[in-house]
Amino acid sequence: MSLSGKDEMEVNHAALDIWGARMKQYPDMTMKVTGCNSNSGAERGKIDLSKQRAMAVRDYLVNTWGIDGKRIIVDQRNLPELPTNPVTKAGMEENRRVEISSNDPRIKRSGEDRK
Repeated sequence: MSLSGKDEMEVNHAALDIWGARMKQYPDMTMKVTGCNSNSGAERGKIDLSKQRAMAVRDYLVNTWGIDGKRIIVDQRNLPELPTNPVTKAGMEENRRVEISSNDPRIKRSGEDRK
């Protein structure tokens, strides 16, 4: 699948679909989704916003891919573990994200690595 020319939302949905397909393929795979915020301005200390972001990813995988919600751990924090520069506009925008980790490295492998 080529992501060339796609906007950010299309790329994000494509990534979610890849992760959903891999979780379906590997039933022992679990995932942790950690919602983050920029921890600045209106988002300062809004840990509930971070949780909403993580829950949106979890809900997509559960509702679209039929993944058992027990396989997805939801966590939240203000800034990401390794934040982008939080004093620039681009850095603040990039820190408004959900980070993905898994018990199985295949969750993030590229197509070439899975062979």
